[in-house]
Amino acid sequence: MASQRSNLNNITGARVLRAQATHAEVVLGEAFRGRKLSGIKFRRQQPIGPFVADFCCTERRPIVEFDGEIHASQLDRDTERSILPQRAGYALLRFSNEEVLQDLAAVLPTIENTARQKLVRAPGYVARREGW
Repeated sequence: MASQRSNLNNITGARVLRAQATHAEVVLGEAFRGRKLSGIKFRRQQPIGPFVADFCCTERRPIVEFDGEIHASQLDRDTERSILPQRAGYALLRFSNEEVLQDLAAVLPTIENTARQKLVRAPGYVARREGW
């Protein structure tokens, strides 16, 4: 999830990130637009708790993240960004920009299969706010 943090549940940060989409985000966004992927609705740059997910389906709970160059320098932060959503019942999928741009046909079934799984929150999980 993007490293931008802001108040108001990251809405401001999400807006900034939407305006700065990478080419891979645009390509995957087009594949998701209009529920093209098996009728699943994905939101782009969706605030999830303290983070902003590149793509998220709040109904089925998969999160799709792009691991660009910045992620090589923030491995500890990425670990935290993986654990919190998983405890909240989200499935986190990470792809490189190159994977999406070079082999979208392989990426989409992985996302679709994950979205079809029934996900649940970890026992005893307490949300920071309802819906997260």
